[in-house]
Amino acid sequence: MIFDVFNAPIFATRTAASIAKVREAIQLPSGRWAAHAADAYTRTTGWPATVMTFGVDEALEALSALATAYGDRIPVFAWLIVEGMYIDDVARSARALSHSLTVIRYKEAFEHSADPHGVHIVLIDESDLLEFLPRHFQASQKPKLDYPELTAEEQKALRTCKRPLLTLGWWTFQHNAPDEVLAFASGLGAPIALLPTFHGIRPDLFEDFSREAERTGVLLLPAASIIWTEAFIGADLIYALGGELNEGTLYGLHDFPWVKAKVIEQYKLPFPGIDTGDRSRRERWLQRIRKRKADLRQILVETAVKSRTNPTLDPAYTAHAITSAAPDNTLFIGEGNGTGMWLWSYIQEQCVLYPDRMATIGLSLAWAFAATRAHRTRPCWILCGDGSLGYQFELFQFLAEQKQNIVVFLFHNGTWDSIRLEQTFLFAQ
Repeated sequence: MIFDVFNAPIFATRTAASIAKVREAIQLPSGRWAAHAADAYTRTTGWPATVMTFGVDEALEALSALATAYGDRIPVFAWLIVEGMYIDDVARSARALSHSLTVIRYKEAFEHSADPHGVHIVLIDESDLLEFLPRHFQASQKPKLDYPELTAEEQKALRTCKRPLLTLGWWTFQHNAPDEVLAFASGLGAPIALLPTFHGIRPDLFEDFSREAERTGVLLLPAASIIWTEAFIGADLIYALGGELNEGTLYGLHDFPWVKAKVIEQYKLPFPGIDTGDRSRRERWLQRIRKRKADLRQILVETAVKSRTNPTLDPAYTAHAITSAAPDNTLFIGEGNGTGMWLWSYIQEQCVLYPDRMATIGLSLAWAFAATRAHRTRPCWILCGDGSLGYQFELFQFLAEQKQNIVVFLFHNGTWDSIRLEQTFLFAQ
């Protein structure tokens, strides 16, 4: 049988799978690819997967790749098997990622209660391997989060706001019932700004949530779209259901003066029945956002159609053509700022895996490998920038051997838009 964590598979390097004799492990060429694959599997299924490596080199590869999962609070287990004399060095490297990262040694603290909602690293001495494997972590109950105690100032802001906005990400969707989220948004009169991580949840859950939002009249704003950004700028209250608003959320919500809203950061909705004031006073805000979303969608389609006659291949036309031709059940993956901008423009309420952590690059192929393993009936289409693709060419042969339903579109714009965008925001040039 496969040694599992929460019934999810192990993504192992070939060396680790061979040494540990875990024949059913899903094998990948390096620790980096194994870590990215475990991350994507967890995102698209909700089951925390495991990455297993052998040796210092593979351990360090995995650690660097886990930065994205850690930053987005994606629950991934990492079993790093190393020679005893190097365990301290690997532990220091792991904690360099964050001092709050859970790093334990098998012998010293195996019974340590694992936090199933973040990256959890277990360092295993090579000599203890045969003892460790049969004692793999067993599934534990998902911890129940208590309703938050809002301050008097925050309660007043909920009652008196005129332009509220609710955000929703992957992690908090696991801890807040979808019907409660929609009921709170409806009662507050707030559109829901979907964070980039939310678009990567299990596809059928995303589709169900979108249908229920439409049925109940709750407005969803796709991540990183124009109307999404405008809503952040125009809101006077943001209930940040996700707590940690990272660099991918307007590149630092508190860092730029054009976001004026009062921000309430919580991982849980307030207690049901909390006074949110008179919803009718927010109808104008909702109607304006709803109309603006529809108008922008039409403008984007018209722009794509007009650009068809341009002398060069236009990215608006290309992105619209690709997304329009894709089967309805397609899993999209975008990587690269230029690619992401166009993908978000023409994908609305649909599953999109997109790394909004600037520290990671070159992961879309490994993500596609894991996503198609988890959802075998769904095709996976990747829109990848030339900068991102340059970091992962070596994985093409591996994917070809796997014969998975993956299509890659290369946006070869010859620019480093990730760097350019950051420079523009920070230095205005």
